[in-house]
Amino acid sequence: MKYFTKVMLITLVVVALAVMACSPRPLPVTENQYQTARQEAIDNEERVKELENEKAELEAALGYRPSTSTRTPSRQTSDEAEFIYLSEAEYRSLSSCDRRDYYEAMIAEMAALQSIKSETNATIAYLEREIEELRRQLLAQRGTEDDPFAAFRAKLRYYDEQLRIWERKSNEELIRDADDFIVLRDSFYETCEEEEASYPIFQEEIANLESRFNAIGSAIDRAKLASATTGDTSDSRNLPGTYTVQKDDWLSKISSYDFIYGDWRKWPDIYDANKHQIRDPNLIFPNQILIIPR
Repeated sequence: MKYFTKVMLITLVVVALAVMACSPRPLPVTENQYQTARQEAIDNEERVKELENEKAELEAALGYRPSTSTRTPSRQTSDEAEFIYLSEAEYRSLSSCDRRDYYEAMIAEMAALQSIKSETNATIAYLEREIEELRRQLLAQRGTEDDPFAAFRAKLRYYDEQLRIWERKSNEELIRDADDFIVLRDSFYETCEEEEASYPIFQEEIANLESRFNAIGSAIDRAKLASATTGDTSDSRNLPGTYTVQKDDWLSKISSYDFIYGDWRKWPDIYDANKHQIRDPNLIFPNQILIIPR
């Protein structure tokens, strides 16, 4: 009896092990994960082709020979035969050897897609830098009269000039002309919708203008609040709305000047209004024009 029991136990263990050996491992990724990874790789490759064409056009406009231009870093391609993702039922219907081969092939495919994505990301960044430099060279070669961005540059200069005027206004003038400011700001945002605004060469300038618009908008709100609270803005009417940084100036020193605030502790007000041009409150430079909130 004992012998029979022992044989049964051994048989059950062997059967269990055989069943476990035959049970397929779950697929390493879902179909959605695989399709997303593949589409990202394809989209990146398409973007690379677009940038390569744009780079070639700029080089042609500059008179460069393609053979003398800087080579694009080599990259892999996903143009080989498409990997077919099997459903769970199809995967389980395979023989154990085929399942093992398919499992390993899927892992290799995901690794290849990730490699393509990484390499094309690097290539895209490289081409964008090259294209920006070629655009600068083209502008320099053509001169301002034939600058394809001349009209857009003129608009940005206009907003810069208008903002300089607004940055010098007193509280009374800010409140009086608030409606005009809204019109100017709306016009600026319409300009930001133009195609040229998306070009990297204008990104920093547009961001700077937007910060200045926001600072003036905040100054108008503060002026209205002060007027509603005190009923008068005459105390700050004749005080300057801007200050030009001098050698050996720092924010608390500027704030302590009688014609600014007469109180060194108010330097954070100056810093908050000028964050578009001051990254570190301990680091300001001569000839910087600071907004002085009133």
